Amino acid sequence: MGELVLMDGVLFIYGQGFFYESLETIPFSPVDLVIILGSGAITYIFMHTIILYSKE
Repeated sequence: MGELVLMDGVLFIYGQGFFYESLETIPFSPVDLVIILGSGAITYIFMHTIILYSKE
């Protein structure tokens, strides 16, 4: 969301084709959503691991 605001509503385009084009209802492309969900999953795993080891 920060990139969208800072770039005046224009996001970087990583490639060509459906996977890289904006969806009709939201300004994000499928690849943007995969990157967002992937980084969230990595952050969750990292934080979960830290919490487990800090309890020992």
